[in-house]
Amino acid sequence: MCHLYTILMDISISHHEHSLEATSLIGKSQAPVVIFLCGGSLEVGKERFLDWQTKLQEVGVSSVAFNYSGVPGTKETISSSSLASRTSEVSFVIDWVKREWGVTSVTLCGVSMGGHIALTVASQRGVDVASLILLAPAAYTEAAEMVPFGDDFTAILQRKDSWVDSSSFDRLAKWSKPVLFFKLEQDEVIPIALTERYISLCAKNSQAHVVHIDAPHQCWGSEQVSVQARRLMIEAITDFIKS
Repeated sequence: MCHLYTILMDISISHHEHSLEATSLIGKSQAPVVIFLCGGSLEVGKERFLDWQTKLQEVGVSSVAFNYSGVPGTKETISSSSLASRTSEVSFVIDWVKREWGVTSVTLCGVSMGGHIALTVASQRGVDVASLILLAPAAYTEAAEMVPFGDDFTAILQRKDSWVDSSSFDRLAKWSKPVLFFKLEQDEVIPIALTERYISLCAKNSQAHVVHIDAPHQCWGSEQVSVQARRLMIEAITDFIKS
């Protein structure tokens, strides 16, 4: 069991034949716990969330951010990974958090691809997920779920409106627990029609909150617009978690 006076831990969570590199920050109480899920970037991993984790810890909220297997890396290091394998890794981290910290449920915060994965995990393990935070979430067709990341996966995504039949929409439609949804007004990656479909589903959930942020999809840099956007987002996340 982790001790509550632990400030920060860089840890390796053993997962089958490899380990998932993670950073955990523990607040004053064991619950709630936020698990941050990265997007599809090969270069930017869990470190993007450290400032947010620190802010949450200051108000007593514990969190874990981890890298998917093969990240950071190259196309070769993730060639055996898929949406399905990353979903499995998230589920494994939930089990680790529940076991090590003695909590009964977690909040999943998914960015881009991580948003799609968060919805998948929540649909599979609803009792273990208390709420969702979706930051510019992607949506993928079922045909892409098991396909290893590589040329075949990319070819599926490049099909016109390949996301239309994604199960993520049905999963969000069935989700009745709290949701915090961030729409990035300058998003250059996620199709606007996809985002608007998600938002229309949020409107049917009385516990869903949609926050509009004037920022691009790639908002993890040092540009002032990105810094300001991340500040506004962690303020909204903190209010959402504490409420």
